[in-house]
Amino acid sequence: MEIKIERDTTLDRLESYYRRLTQAADVDAPVNVILPKALDNYFVGLVPALLQFVITWSRYRLAGDLILDIDDSDVDNLNEVLQNELLFPAIALVWNKSNLYSKNGQTDLRDALKEPLGSIRNLMVRARPFKGHKLLLTSIDHFPLKSGGIPAFESSEGFIDNEANTLSNLRPALESILSFSNEAKREFAEYGRDFIAIIHELYKNTYEWARTDSANIAISPSIRGCLIKFYKKRRTTILHEYQFHKGLREYFESTVHIENLQSEIYFIEISIFDSGLGFVGKYDSIDKTKLTDIDIIKRCLVLHMTSAKGLDKDEKGVGLDRILKVLDKKGFIRIKTNRRCVYRNMITHPYRTVSHEQDLDLYDWEFNSSKKYSETSEVVGVCLTILYPLSTKP
Repeated sequence: MEIKIERDTTLDRLESYYRRLTQAADVDAPVNVILPKALDNYFVGLVPALLQFVITWSRYRLAGDLILDIDDSDVDNLNEVLQNELLFPAIALVWNKSNLYSKNGQTDLRDALKEPLGSIRNLMVRARPFKGHKLLLTSIDHFPLKSGGIPAFESSEGFIDNEANTLSNLRPALESILSFSNEAKREFAEYGRDFIAIIHELYKNTYEWARTDSANIAISPSIRGCLIKFYKKRRTTILHEYQFHKGLREYFESTVHIENLQSEIYFIEISIFDSGLGFVGKYDSIDKTKLTDIDIIKRCLVLHMTSAKGLDKDEKGVGLDRILKVLDKKGFIRIKTNRRCVYRNMITHPYRTVSHEQDLDLYDWEFNSSKKYSETSEVVGVCLTILYPLSTKP
């Protein structure tokens, strides 16, 4: 069986790919995955959501070949093809496990990919942006640190838990990405530390939670990453794209987003993806059997409600609560993990301190409800996307 990710795919179409994977598992059928050369649309969080599907497929017992939907003539232009930020993490994930072919199924791409993959890796080592106003950073845990780690966050001694260091490492890339807009640059000068706090806390979370299984044994293969993208779009265009999702529509309708003279709004997308056990799979508590999946996800977002210890030996659960504070009255967060997909519009539902998970507001992605939650197909890891406005000032 082959599952082809179409270049015009959307978030709504993702569930159909998971269903096909489940159907294959029911009859023990091998599955190849075909990835597009490029995507027609970059809906909010689409690329990390597609990576989560690839990660889930890679854990399938009969995962087969990874096929790039390219002609043989594209093989000489792989440096350009790999500017599609979906491809590097997917290829790195399965490098030691799957065959890599062009779409005719005959051209082995492994040798041709080595040099362009090295070029992309060098961009990430130096924390430099891709074309198209985006920054991709991917840790490849099944590779040696020197060929798989991200120096902006990790060293031979472990995670570099120093936000000043993260700011120093990422500032040139973020300022470069924003160079197309004086207004956006001014916003970064004011809110840049918020962006760095979000990126630092989320990447630290993947380091602490996503590299090992429930027995604290290293997961292999394993990738973790961060994708940062800047958008400048007409509000009417965005509202049309998200007309069928109440949460996103309400977020972009808000007057927090101030249009420029061309009726455009600016915003940043920060997405984190990993191939760990997910919030539910990794959560460890003596009362876990009494909690629903939604309860556990909420607990991961409530201050001091996780039981494990962090890098500084204090309780975990501080970072995600801090991110909600940073997003207060302006941000949006979407989380897909295990069998759940939830979100929160921090404009319509601002931050408030809670002491119990039942008091935390989270909305189901499908039902747009904080009372009724749908179940998705089982996914691997966590895909977390945050939106933060870069609005012009009146």
